[in-house]
Amino acid sequence: MPVIQDFSKSARMDYSVESIKKWLKSTGKDRNWLAEKLYVSKSTVDNWLAPSTPTPIPKSKAAFIHSLMEQSQTVESKKVNYDDVLTFSVRLTPEEWKALLPPHVDPKDYAAAEKYIRNLLQSIVDSTPPMPRPQEPDNNA
Repeated sequence: MPVIQDFSKSARMDYSVESIKKWLKSTGKDRNWLAEKLYVSKSTVDNWLAPSTPTPIPKSKAAFIHSLMEQSQTVESKKVNYDDVLTFSVRLTPEEWKALLPPHVDPKDYAAAEKYIRNLLQSIVDSTPPMPRPQEPDNNA
């Protein structure tokens, strides 16, 4: 299996032709997408990723593929902290505060009440499944 020289800072990631194919598939991308990113034709990408006797990938293009792979790995491995991503104000009437707060939380203790409501909203967000993303067809990976 041909291996592309590693130009990235991280030597942990596999940059073989096979790993590039797997990466495309796992990220829902295809060879057309990669060709557009690299400003080359799809047939050029096909030649690079050919199962037998692939054409060597030019160093500059290989380095760019590596950066795309690293970026996708970084995004996938980050744990989402909703406070960093989404912040919005919720204005509640006194009746709504009373309805949402359990008896042991004093509505006049604003810090405790806000903490309880914040945790309640966070638990709703955490238990809600993410919206499905449309998948691009994977005809060539």
